[in-house]
Amino acid sequence: MAALPYMPLYVADYMSDAAHLTTLEHGAYLLLIMTYWQRGEALPNDDKKLARICRMGPRQWQGVRDNLSEFFQVDCNTWSHSRIDRELQNVHDKSLKKRKAGLARAKQMHSTCSAPAKLTDTDTDTDTEVKDKPSPPRKRASRIPDGWKPSIPYPPKVGELVSQWPQGREARELDGFRDYWKARNRDAARVDWDLVWHNRIRDQHDRIMKGSDNGKPTTRQIGERLAASYEGGNDCLPNGLPLIGAARGS
Repeated sequence: MAALPYMPLYVADYMSDAAHLTTLEHGAYLLLIMTYWQRGEALPNDDKKLARICRMGPRQWQGVRDNLSEFFQVDCNTWSHSRIDRELQNVHDKSLKKRKAGLARAKQMHSTCSAPAKLTDTDTDTDTEVKDKPSPPRKRASRIPDGWKPSIPYPPKVGELVSQWPQGREARELDGFRDYWKARNRDAARVDWDLVWHNRIRDQHDRIMKGSDNGKPTTRQIGERLAASYEGGNDCLPNGLPLIGAARGS
């Protein structure tokens, strides 16, 4: 295993386990466990090598050996430390997990970048192409803007309905449409105002056409024209026929 740049040291655990050591023994123990961590494996059961790790001579090492060996599992060949072995395994597992995740990301990126070329060459797997294509951003609903105007030209069927309306009726309906949605407080946001306006045209078409009698003047319109003709001194109807009983000017 490659040398690791840091070693976890749990101070509370260390002081609890090693509080009885002398200053010299503390130094020797720290050198042993740091070398253990750096090597990534158990220390050799060799007094000369262990003394050299602790920067001690043979006699000095023998003076601290028994106290320090309590922290290790000593057998014929090695000095093992269960806590350090456990920490080394944790670091190894985390490193392996990160490495696998990195390889998976790299594989996914490579697959995404090379997907168009594969599709072009084989012209197959159209289902995958649809799944991989990013969906367009969804429009957000909003209130009708000030002075909103519909997109022109209308769809053919909508335009055909509007073309049958009396002159000026589209503008009046549009003013009423804007005023209604401006005044509305609740549920007044829509995603597509053109679509809402087209639906309004379809809903109101029959009412508008009934009111206009397919372009013929309504009873009210005829009455208004008669009144205007009479007040203006005209003895004829708008179509040129004389008014019955109309007083002739002298």
